[in-house]
Amino acid sequence: MSPGRPSPPDPSCLGHERGSAGCLEIARDASTAVTVALTLDRLDLDLLEPLLPKGLSLDGRARLDGRFVAAGTGLEGRATADLPAGRLRLASARGRDQLFEFSGTRLDVDAIPGNLRSRLVVPLKGLGQGDVDLELTGWRLDDPLRPAQPVSGRLRAQFDGLERFTDPIPQLARSRGTLGADIALGGTLAQPGVRGEVRVERGGFNIPLVGLDVANLTLSANAASAERIRLSGSADVGGERLEIAGEGGFGPDGPSARIRATGERLVLIDTSEYFVRVSPRLDLDATAEGARVRGEILVPEARINPRALPEGTLRPSNDVVIKGADGPPRYPIDLAIGLRVGEGVTLDAFGLSGRLAGNINLIQTPGRDLSGDGQLQILDGRYRIPTGFGPTANLVAPLTISRGQLIWVRNPIRNPGLLFLAERGGGRRVANVRVIGTLADPRFTFFSNTDPAMSQSDVITFLITGIAPGGADADQSAALAFGRYIAPGTFLEYETGLGDARNRFRLRHDLTDRIQLEAQSGRRPSVDLFWTFEPARPDKRETESAPGDATDGE
Repeated sequence: MSPGRPSPPDPSCLGHERGSAGCLEIARDASTAVTVALTLDRLDLDLLEPLLPKGLSLDGRARLDGRFVAAGTGLEGRATADLPAGRLRLASARGRDQLFEFSGTRLDVDAIPGNLRSRLVVPLKGLGQGDVDLELTGWRLDDPLRPAQPVSGRLRAQFDGLERFTDPIPQLARSRGTLGADIALGGTLAQPGVRGEVRVERGGFNIPLVGLDVANLTLSANAASAERIRLSGSADVGGERLEIAGEGGFGPDGPSARIRATGERLVLIDTSEYFVRVSPRLDLDATAEGARVRGEILVPEARINPRALPEGTLRPSNDVVIKGADGPPRYPIDLAIGLRVGEGVTLDAFGLSGRLAGNINLIQTPGRDLSGDGQLQILDGRYRIPTGFGPTANLVAPLTISRGQLIWVRNPIRNPGLLFLAERGGGRRVANVRVIGTLADPRFTFFSNTDPAMSQSDVITFLITGIAPGGADADQSAALAFGRYIAPGTFLEYETGLGDARNRFRLRHDLTDRIQLEAQSGRRPSVDLFWTFEPARPDKRETESAPGDATDGE
């Protein structure tokens, strides 16, 4: 071998049973220059699938062809990688997978002594394209990642159809919008710099669960440098305008942002059971360590008409221990927001109706539950006691709430203090009920302001039925009964005396079509057996002509 000539190459080739194959050749000459050649005729992308997160899958193929010569601190050569076919499948919680095709993706790397350049182009079929140019001037092979290495480049992207990216989020529907970016890169590897803009336009989405509709969404991040990024945006929320403004950046302590959101009469919830408008004035300060939220939310209008208790209303017993529940939060949030209730907030839930008014300060410190400080009042309040007897329950007028307050003194928001006073009037008599304590531990007191001698049982009967205890002119034997089937063949009846007659329960069960068993409480508790016999009838005509021939017995 003559001096200065490279040594014969020693290729190393690998192949896969499914067709992937490639070769690596390394040669060294007498001047210590090293030549590296890499050829990858085919790489099946599904071989990389074990490295991907759950829910992602790849298919397609890639090719690679490159040759570089390293001499001293310099590198010279060229490499090209391209994907003739490439598809990324993203599993969706809705059962409709999203397919992103990036066939035609290409990466070019060119090296000359003292300079390294690369260009990446990624087309997404039906969505748009992104490309990145990067150059490292003064790059040296002996110190490839030196902190002072200058960096320059540019990133451009334009994508339509953002619904393809948000479809895996099951709560969102009808998401839309475009994403554009034009960013210049600079600085060094240790302190990279950016300058440019990222912008979302014509955006929008719906959250059907709460009836939230966001349209004409625009978001912009304009960077003068990595440390100074101006943030702005706006959107129509339920037909009213939300404005967003702020600033952020990437400093020595990590990313940070300061954002203000303002709006008037935004429709936040719009369903058959709930309708809520809000006027927010909120300030958010966020860092890598946590977030701080301050401000005020006015609720000028709301209708609260739930038909059932929302999930999570019933909490587990104190004996239940949830592992990890007492651990530190993943992202601490320090929250202090004033909630003001306007004049248009009404409540009609589970027999309770009225108008809400008041103010609450919502407070949450990291590691603690959301708490409140303030009170809500129920004005023009009414309460209809649920008797469970269907349409007959509406025959009894509701109670009048003379005082109704939910009180928080820096206690958990889910367990306010209670102070309620309700009454029912009938002629000159009034029955009262007072509720004090907390939502988790209420205490009831039944009394009569007009008749202190009225027993608690009479007060309760008066409150439930609307019928005052009997007087001198009352029919002592009259009664009012409520009944319903509580199971097939089982009828429950509650009878309350309109005068001085005692209240009682009666339970009747059909043992057969002809035999019934009946039990009743009261002054004379009893259990009775009833039966019915019908005499034999010669023919249908006689049966139809003698409907009263049935005989009952006890």
